[in-house]
Amino acid sequence: MQEGARVEAERARLERERAEAEKQRLERARIAAEKQRLAAARAEAEKQRLAAERAEAARREQEQLAELAAQAAAAQAAVQAATPAVELGPLAALKDLYAQRDVRRSVKVALPRPSLRIDRDPFEMTVTSSQAGHVYVLLLGSDETSFYLLFPNGLDQNNRIEANTPMKLPRPHWAVNAAGPAGTDQLLVLVTETPRKLKVLPGGAINANTPFILTPATLAGRRQLVDFIIGAGVSGSARYGATWVTVKEVP
Repeated sequence: MQEGARVEAERARLERERAEAEKQRLERARIAAEKQRLAAARAEAEKQRLAAERAEAARREQEQLAELAAQAAAAQAAVQAATPAVELGPLAALKDLYAQRDVRRSVKVALPRPSLRIDRDPFEMTVTSSQAGHVYVLLLGSDETSFYLLFPNGLDQNNRIEANTPMKLPRPHWAVNAAGPAGTDQLLVLVTETPRKLKVLPGGAINANTPFILTPATLAGRRQLVDFIIGAGVSGSARYGATWVTVKEVP
C-alpha cells in the first residue's frame, strides 16, 4: 500500500510539472504573439503616417500648380486682351514675359563685352541659375522686326542647366555673330522648371540647316512667343526665372 501511494504521488507530481511547463509555454507563446501584434501595429501606423504625409505634400503641390496655372492663364488672357497701342511694341511681349517670372528663381547672365562689332563679334554669355532647369535665350533684334530663339537650336538642344553651375554659351561647335543693323539688342534669358515645346513656335522643327527659330515680331508672332513660354508650350510646371540684358551692335 505504501509503495502504491508513493507511485501515485510521483505521478501526480509529474502531472503538475507538465501542467506548469505547458502553462509557461503557452504564456511565452502569448507574449511572443503580443509582441508581433504590437510590432505589426506600429509598422501599420508608421505606414499610414507616411502615406498621409505624402498625400498632404501631393495636395499642396497640386494647389501650387493650380495657382501657377491660373496665374499663367490670367497673364495670357491679359496679353491677348491688351489694347492695340500696347501690342504694337514688340518689346512689350518680352517685358510681359519678364514680369511673369518667379522672382525666387534667380537667373544671372554675365557678358564678356557690352557691345558687339557687326559681322565680327559673336554673342557670348555665361548663365547661372539658383535652380536647375532648362535655359532659353530669346533675342529681339536691334531692328525690332523679329524674335530669335538663340538657344536651344538645331546645333545644340542640350539646354539643361544645374543649380549654381555656370553654363557658357555658345558651346565650341556653334556660334552666333552680331548681324546688325546698328542699335540695341534685347536679350531675355529664361530658366524654366520644365522644358517648353518648340513646335509651338513657327519653324519649330529645327535642324543643322536651319538651326535658329525666327518668330516675326508681328501681333501673331508675339502671341506665339507668349504661348511658347506660359501657354501651350508649357510641359509640366509653368514656373521660370528670368533676367534681362541688352547688347549694343556697332559698326
